[in-house]
Amino acid sequence: VYYSRKNGPEVWPVNNELPVGGDKLGPVTGMYSTQNVCIVFKARKTFLIVDDGVNEPQAKPLDGTIGCLAPNSIQEVPGVGIMFLSESGIGILIGTLQDTGTPTVILDAAVGLPDIFRTLNKSALLNACSAVYRKDKEFWLALPMLGAPNNRLVLVYHYPIREWTTRLEYPISCMVETPDGQGQLLFGSWDNTDHEGIFVYTRAAPDKDGVAIEPIYQTNQVSIASAFRTFKPMHVMPHAVGHGNNPLTVSMYSNHSLTPWTTPPTSVLQQYPAEIWPVYGTATFDSTDTWVDWRPITTRVDVSSTFNQPVLECAVRMEPAAGTRYMTLMALDIEVQTSDPIQTKPLRPDGAS
Repeated sequence: VYYSRKNGPEVWPVNNELPVGGDKLGPVTGMYSTQNVCIVFKARKTFLIVDDGVNEPQAKPLDGTIGCLAPNSIQEVPGVGIMFLSESGIGILIGTLQDTGTPTVILDAAVGLPDIFRTLNKSALLNACSAVYRKDKEFWLALPMLGAPNNRLVLVYHYPIREWTTRLEYPISCMVETPDGQGQLLFGSWDNTDHEGIFVYTRAAPDKDGVAIEPIYQTNQVSIASAFRTFKPMHVMPHAVGHGNNPLTVSMYSNHSLTPWTTPPTSVLQQYPAEIWPVYGTATFDSTDTWVDWRPITTRVDVSSTFNQPVLECAVRMEPAAGTRYMTLMALDIEVQTSDPIQTKPLRPDGAS
């Protein structure tokens, strides 16, 4: 690593060079400046270049053999750390700021993605690229897979909740978040046959390559373990904004199962039976249709059934009926029947149980 004179970036003294590891650790694959250090990545090692302003800079290696394989995968994710693609997964470098009491370590953010990493094209990982999409609080990482040299799989890290989702067949060769106030996510395509040019990511498109995109809302797994070990869901009450006679289907999943136990899903209208207004998207201005203000309505869906397995956690999934696209949820209530209460005993004043 070569560096210029202090306060003179155009002057390069002969001796201003810094050895960083050996050849067995691979070449330098990327550098990133953050807080008070410069991070130097090699293929199988990570170094921190520190400068106290008095002595010459020093390259300090981090413990372990984790490095970076793709320079365009390095991003600083708000509230998380420096994320990058490594040989073993996705690394998170935290604690680079001195005198904060936080140790500088590299964590693995891809612990729950072993199956996905087995499908990657390891010989083409240099083509991987990433971006931080702050509007949706997401870290995007585009990766090549199944022997193809181009990126076809996108891993999306939702950093407020520390969860991953996947998106397939995005022909991303490079991407960037615009620095203006809009903060749009742009990406350039490698597909110069069917998807040539630069694209803007949006969630408002009605279809993707001719396949209709249907809105879906699914909650996280909900439990009441602080008071009861198990429970039985009885009713789901979505508070939705009426969109004409647009049915809303409701299904429930329990204990992290991928199969709903409310089969088939229950369908209800997002409106009161006495208010049969024109369907959203079909009312015509200056015609005989009646225009009304949208307002939240509450519908109750009965989901109780004979179910022997104790419910520890449950998730609710809602989506418009097939062929419709409109759904606006304001709130969601779940009515349950509790069982097996957790007995707690207060501690004695002396601390004994």
